Amino acid sequence: MRAFAAEDEERVYRAETARGWRRSGLVSEEQLAGIEKEIGALPLQASWPIRVLLFAFALGACAAYFGVVEWLVRDRRMEGLWFCASSPALYFLALGLIVRHRLYRFGIEEGLLLGAAVLLFPGVGALASYPARALLAGSAGSAALVFLALRFGYLWARLGAILAVSFTVADQCRGLSENETRVLFAALYAAALAASFRFRPPDFDRSRHQTVQGVLALGVGLFLNLKLDAILSFGGRASRGAGAFYWATFAAAWLLPALALAFAVRRRHRALLIAGALLAGVACATNKPYLGLERRVWDPAVFGALLMAVGAALTRWLRRGPEGRRDGWTAEPLIAGRGERAGLAAWLAGAAAAPGRAAQPGFSGGGGSSGGAGAGGAF
Repeated sequence: MRAFAAEDEERVYRAETARGWRRSGLVSEEQLAGIEKEIGALPLQASWPIRVLLFAFALGACAAYFGVVEWLVRDRRMEGLWFCASSPALYFLALGLIVRHRLYRFGIEEGLLLGAAVLLFPGVGALASYPARALLAGSAGSAALVFLALRFGYLWARLGAILAVSFTVADQCRGLSENETRVLFAALYAAALAASFRFRPPDFDRSRHQTVQGVLALGVGLFLNLKLDAILSFGGRASRGAGAFYWATFAAAWLLPALALAFAVRRRHRALLIAGALLAGVACATNKPYLGLERRVWDPAVFGALLMAVGAALTRWLRRGPEGRRDGWTAEPLIAGRGERAGLAAWLAGAAAAPGRAAQPGFSGGGGSSGGAGAGGAF
């Protein structure tokens, strides 16, 4: 089912792990060279800034194609047929690039695949009759994104499938009240989250799998919070609700982050830890609106200062532990991440620099690898 062989993905994961060891000073250059020689040739993978640029370029080309068809084709059904026929063509074009050039997370093939999935929405919508148009179009696009997630394992495809399914279900639930819709989506996300823990992904897929779990957990808490809109307004007094459902959601706003944080700490689940921290922040920000208390314009500043104080205290507490650790937790990264991730600001600054400016003396480029992911210095 997967387009990328598990052996290839495992080799890419092992190579990136070994390079992380080198960046952290755990292995020498000679040891890293030996590990890479043992791993063997890797599929082509661009550094993430190049990957984003190629992804945006391919997706922009698909958007331009959509605009040209919209402009040239006047018949609605013919337009739908054109889009439905173009979708598999883009898919097989991307698949050909992957198979022929051994592209792996390179960007351009991902933009083509997303374009193929997105074209199904207007294509099926133009061919379907009105009562079932939204359902069929949403189902086709959602199925395409689910297929891409299963076939290629892309994180954006998994998150896109969650959003597409959510919008499709929401369109079919217009007759429900707001509270019923909230409970429905919270239950769907909770069921998907519970089902995800029944699968044990391989090491190379664990990070993406946990990210999806964190997003699902975050969605459960946000759907059950009735006062999210109050975060965007400052000052004044929000109206306090009443009833069992209202106070049940208030209790859930505090209970869910506590459960998520406790589970994340016990299971060493980074994405769920982030989701629990975000939900805890949302609970604090919506506490006054829930209780109908007077809000001050300086409340966000006080809340921000409180978060910084908690972060500094937690970091200090961890660093004061034996060898800077407490029960396996540390404030310092054990394995250094890719250098280009930390250099986003420098990369953007370089892209925006004025042309013709002289380089600093003493620098001599010597080639090297682009993020250590298969693209050479000539790339």
